[in-house]
Amino acid sequence: MPDKRVPNSQFELPKDCHSKISGIFEYWSSIPRASELPARRQVDPIDISPKLLPNIMLIEPDGVPPRFRFRLLGTGITRFAGRDNTGKWMHQLYDDFEGNLSHQALCRVVRDGVPDYRSGRPVNVKLGDWVYVERIYLPLAENGRTVDMILGLTVFQNTQGQMF
Repeated sequence: MPDKRVPNSQFELPKDCHSKISGIFEYWSSIPRASELPARRQVDPIDISPKLLPNIMLIEPDGVPPRFRFRLLGTGITRFAGRDNTGKWMHQLYDDFEGNLSHQALCRVVRDGVPDYRSGRPVNVKLGDWVYVERIYLPLAENGRTVDMILGLTVFQNTQGQMF
């Protein structure tokens, strides 16, 4: 299956995206905001559907150009990775992270303050049966403009077509 990307300047989710992707996007879109972007403090796990929580991540950008650190990882993502990477820097976990699609997408989210969606083969990890991922990155900003946290969700599919 070829990679699908949605250009940031005209962000709209594909109609055939996974229900977990559309669910987190609907949640993020529903957060009341006084300005352009919601703040991390407005994201409340109690308000997020329990079926989404295992697939959620919070990523913190730091510096210019930004480095990215996992601040929170759902149990599904930890299981997929085979370890808990909470608190770890992405460039230390993944070979050539600065040159891959995930890094480019995270930089765009920080720079442009708009969501980023992708579906296709896994980029950062190559783990046996896992052959397809769908993910979304959603910007968060304490001041409503400068992205200081990214809410993400990833769905994984194995060779048997099972998704979680």
